[in-house]
This record gives sequence, C-alpha cells and structure tokens, in this order.
Amino acid sequence: MSTTKKYLRNVRSSFPVFRKSERRFFAEFKLTVGEYESLYPACSINDLEQKFGTPKEIVIDYFNNMDSEKYLSAMRKSL
Repeated sequence: MSTTKKYLRNVRSSFPVFRKSERRFFAEFKLTVGEYESLYPACSINDLEQKFGTPKEIVIDYFNNMDSEKYLSAMRKSL
C-alpha cells in the first residue's frame, strides 16, 4: 500500500461519523494530498503529517470549523 493511501485511510478512519459533508471534505482533501504526492512522489507519512497534520488534527480542525448546530447534530448521530 502506498504511503498516501495509508495516510488517507488513517484520516478517513479517524472521523467519528462520515456523512455527506464529511465525504465532500474528504474528497477535496484527497485531491489535495494527491497533488502533493505528484509533486513529491517519495514523501513519507511524516512528510504528509507535517504538511497537512495528523489524522486526529485534521478531524479536530474539521469539526472546529463547523457551525455549532451541525457539530451537535454530528455528535448525536455518532452516539
């Protein structure tokens, strides 16, 4: 498995819920990581984490940038 696929799998699995808005965010994020990989094909997971953040940081940032109603709804659905 390639480094970027492993990194993206770790990011994807870090989401507590994965609804339409998360799928949309992840698709855009995946494109961005793919562009980075095309520029730096020998990048490591460490490189990706330094550039984009750890999977946990990405998910936290995603939810921090959400409005409070959407956030509460997402957390209710994850329980």
